[in-house]
Amino acid sequence: MTYIYTDKQLNHLNRYKNVYSVDPDYAKRNGYEIVTENPNRNHSSQDMKETNIVTSGNQKFEVIATKNDKNTGFQGLAVAPLLLF
Repeated sequence: MTYIYTDKQLNHLNRYKNVYSVDPDYAKRNGYEIVTENPNRNHSSQDMKETNIVTSGNQKFEVIATKNDKNTGFQGLAVAPLLLF
């Protein structure tokens, strides 16, 4: 299968609140849900969690991994497209 994404969709994944919301402190401070993979054993069940991201054009992505390294400041996530049938 071939996936084609617009620049707007890729920018939505690489910028904005999604990338930085893998840091629970940032997410809570800004009123965002914590972006996390499912299942994630690192957060308490009381935290709000976002496991899917919707970009422009209603393209949905499942978050499959997150990384928040406080030593280096790296924050990132890996996503996979969700096919809608």
